[in-house]
Amino acid sequence: MKKRRLMVQVTILVLVFYIFVGILTVFLVYRSATRTYLTAKQDMIERDMDHICRLNEDNSGFHWFLDYSLDHYEQIRAKAAETNVVDSSWTDAMKRSGLIDKTIITQEEIYEAFDKEASDEEKLSFANATYEGLRYNMDYDNNDFGYGNTYIMTIKDDTGFVFYQASDYESIEALVKYGNNPQKEGLKLGDTIDIDIDNHPALEKIVSGKSDKTEFEIFEGKINNLDYNSHYTAYRPVMFRGRLQAVLVIDYNWDEFRKELIGNIEIMVSLMLAGLVIICGVIILRLNRVAVMPLSRLQNAVNEYSKTKDSEKVKKSISSIRSKNEIGRLADEISAMTAEIENYMNENMKLVSERERVAAEMSLAAKLQADMLPGTYPAFPERHEFDIYATMSPAKAVGGDFYDFFLIDEDHLAITMADVSGKGIPAALFMMMSKILIQNFAMTGLSPAQVLEKTNEIICQNNREQMFVTVWFGIMEISSGKITAVNAGHEYPIIKKAGGEFEVFKDPHCMAVGGMSGTKFKEYELELGKGGTLFLYTDGVPEAFDKNDEMFGMDRIIQSLDQHKKAMPIELISEMANAVNSFAGEVEQFDDITMLGITLV
Repeated sequence: MKKRRLMVQVTILVLVFYIFVGILTVFLVYRSATRTYLTAKQDMIERDMDHICRLNEDNSGFHWFLDYSLDHYEQIRAKAAETNVVDSSWTDAMKRSGLIDKTIITQEEIYEAFDKEASDEEKLSFANATYEGLRYNMDYDNNDFGYGNTYIMTIKDDTGFVFYQASDYESIEALVKYGNNPQKEGLKLGDTIDIDIDNHPALEKIVSGKSDKTEFEIFEGKINNLDYNSHYTAYRPVMFRGRLQAVLVIDYNWDEFRKELIGNIEIMVSLMLAGLVIICGVIILRLNRVAVMPLSRLQNAVNEYSKTKDSEKVKKSISSIRSKNEIGRLADEISAMTAEIENYMNENMKLVSERERVAAEMSLAAKLQADMLPGTYPAFPERHEFDIYATMSPAKAVGGDFYDFFLIDEDHLAITMADVSGKGIPAALFMMMSKILIQNFAMTGLSPAQVLEKTNEIICQNNREQMFVTVWFGIMEISSGKITAVNAGHEYPIIKKAGGEFEVFKDPHCMAVGGMSGTKFKEYELELGKGGTLFLYTDGVPEAFDKNDEMFGMDRIIQSLDQHKKAMPIELISEMANAVNSFAGEVEQFDDITMLGITLV
């Protein structure tokens, strides 16, 4: 069933493609055939017009007749209507001018002779003779060569003045034998045609002098005595003495042209479509053999593997596909891939086990680090002179920030806030070492500066990774509230006196611990006083970012503290943590965040 479905899909795809190709082919064939057909017709019409123009030019009085007949067409028509009358008086003018003895007489010579030498009677006689020659030539050619409707006219104020339109005869023999009895008589000298020249751009180009060659147009509408409404018309300018004297027109029935064109196109399209159908059938059968059937076997093999994960069974099933094309190579690659997947799954199981072990170790490390820091509150339940609280939130499972507080004796409390360079396991190890050293030296009774100097010397002895730690370390005399402290490159502390506002205390800074051997640290003192609060923090608090890459900053820290200035340390730090988290939103924490607060009660 699946095989049939794939075959149907392929068949539909091929059919849709070939239908599209067929439609595109018909369109292109139509355009190409139309262009080729019209080009051929235009070449034929050009030759026909060349022939008619040569015949008219051979009639040496042709150009003189065109000008003369504009004002004397009634007399010429009356003269032409006389039967059995032979008038050769025009030869007298030829004799007087000496042209009668010339073998070749030009249009210019005839024009000059009859314009200056001939009498009115001789002019009318010559015009009639020329008109008869024009009529016979145009009728003969039009019926012998099968031209369209052929006529010569000139344009005057949207009116076509006709010199002559060829008549239709039953045959050439009928024309020669019965020249005055056509099947359909054309327009005669002096007849007019109403022409809106704006609707005939080809004719307008010639009349306006923009073109001196044959122009073609397709026009829909009635034209004089023609019995069809769709026209394919060619216009050839007749020039004399540098001016437009007349226009030679051959008008064809465009419907007949189109019928002939469409008939040719239908034959071409039928042959092409028949070829496409045969090609389509062959391609579908070939695709079924070389693509559909092998792909169906591949699909069955892949489905079987997804259920059983038996790579050997898949190899056996795929081995029956012997195509030497991309599908054959795909079958070989799938066979190899199943083996690779099996190896990958085995390796992945090992990696999962390893990751679980690492995760368990990291969890244990995080627990150990947390256990290294004071975490039971109240921290000194028997001491009511002060209240202290601190938190540490690492950016990774383990961090490099740390805090510490411990009693040196009954009246002295040591307080530490520190930030190790880096993050993760290395920072956590460095943090533990630093915390232990600071606490051990402090418990010996050394001053804050001496504690950090001793710690710095030990760290610098084997600090190949050149790590360092910024430290704020102070020892508070509980009875007086006086704090002796050292700031080794850490953030400024923030203090609040009783009844006052929180302020940044810009204490003197020294070099960070671990930066350089032999560093001396400078102590300073500050009075906290009863009701006063000290707030310590690491740079993860002011440098917390929101989604717009804006930092939390010191102003927001002071603002948050002042909003809860009467709160005890546990509430003060909890509200600060809420403010930072609300500001950062869903932005991932970049740095460890550590805070400590102590209030003298």
